[in-house]
This record gives sequence, C-alpha cells and structure tokens, in this order.
Amino acid sequence: MFTLKFNKKIIKYSLIFILILFFISRLILPSSKRYLSKTLSSIVYPVLVIQAKIIKPIQNTINNKKLIKNKKNTLLSLNQEVLDLRSENIALKASQKYYSNIKEILNFKARYSLENSILSQVIFKKISNNQQVFFINKGSRDNIYENQIAVYKNNLVGKVSEVFPLYSKLTLVTDKSCKIAAYCESSKSIGIYSGLNKTNQASLDHVAKIDNIVLGDLILSSGEGLIFPQGFCLGKITSYQDNSIDYKISLEPLIDLTSLDYVLLLK
Repeated sequence: MFTLKFNKKIIKYSLIFILILFFISRLILPSSKRYLSKTLSSIVYPVLVIQAKIIKPIQNTINNKKLIKNKKNTLLSLNQEVLDLRSENIALKASQKYYSNIKEILNFKARYSLENSILSQVIFKKISNNQQVFFINKGSRDNIYENQIAVYKNNLVGKVSEVFPLYSKLTLVTDKSCKIAAYCESSKSIGIYSGLNKTNQASLDHVAKIDNIVLGDLILSSGEGLIFPQGFCLGKITSYQDNSIDYKISLEPLIDLTSLDYVLLLK
C-alpha cells in the first residue's frame, strides 16, 4: 500500500514537471516547438503506459478485495437471519401439537423463554469417533446440575453429564450414547433419535412402516422420558431405508455443533 502511494506521487510530480517544461518551451523557444513536443510525448508515453498497465490493475485488485470482503460480511449476516427464522419456525411447528389445550400451549411457550436460561461459553470441544462432548464454563457454583439441557436457536445441543465446581461436561446429542424420543413434524411418526458420533449425521429408528416419511421433514423431541423436553429440533430427514419391520431414517442437524461458542442451559 505504501509503495502504491509512493509511485502515485512520483508519477504526479513527474507529469507536473513535464507540463511545466512544455509550457516554458512554448514561450521561450517557439522555433523548437515541434521537436520539444515530440520529445515530451516520448517522455509522457511510458508514464501513461505504467499508469494503465501497472497502477490501475493494482487499484482494481484492491477494490475487488474490498468488494469480496463486503459480500462475505453480507453472506454471514444472511446466514444468521436464516438461523433465526428457523428457530422461530421450530417453535411454531412444535406448538401446533398443543392447540387443543390452552394451558399446555402457555406451558410450552414458557419453555422457550430465555429469562430462566443460563448462557454458557464452550471452553473445550472433544469431537471424535468415540466421543462427542463440550466443556462449558459453568459448574456447581453456578447452580448447574446433571441432566440439565443445553440448546441453541431452539435446537437441542446436549445434556450436562458431569458437573465440577468451575465447569461442566456436556454430552452432545450427536454422541452415540444419546437416545431421545422424537417425532416427525409433518407425519407425526414417532421413533427414537440416536447419535452416531458424527456431527453431520444421526438416525431415527423404530419408525413404523405404515407411516408416511417425508424427506426434509423436521424431527422434534417428543418429551417422552425424564430428561429431554418436548418441541426442540434434532435435525431434518435426508434419507430413509425400508427394512422388513420398520424404517431406518438418516438425519442431518440444522446447526453445525463444531462452530458453537455459546449454549443456553435451561432450568
């Protein structure tokens, strides 16, 4: 950048100097106008070539880099908006199950309230084929307890599996040990969500063959059991196989767990 500015100054002052010589020659040495004009044109031409072939492309490159940076920032902003809209959509789809009872609807909406949640920072990630866990910066001194649920944008992230005074261990829903009662949002088919120790894939098992499976359908927690609450997203259907008795369904999470830096712990 410094070299570019320095070169611009040299060219600028050179052009001014050449122009001054040109006008002086016109006034003082009129007989040599044609000769001096040719000489000056020969001097100016290389300067113009340098301006066109070196400095201008460099300036265009700098402008293109700025444009690319602005587009990347715009894309990041749009991706965040998509996550926010998905979050709202998950809450609306899950709440439909409770339309028949206004009291249940109010209780359900309270589950999505952030007032009673605890924001926790992910301080270490252990993502492997054997284990999928986070370590977060909240522990027993922050009233964290085992089996407390962690969420992000209304997606289930995992549960607290071990608590220490200053930090806690969070087992992710993608861990192989994780089993969650779940259902398909469109068809209302029920099954068991299972982690596969893969951040981009999970499965929904024991889904009856008589049910209609829809690709892209959202999979939500059903709330059956003692740990995971109802209505949080676990992923979407990417493929399924027709076994002799039931379906074997593959899922893909809506969020990239490896990129999370913060989670919300629900009380």
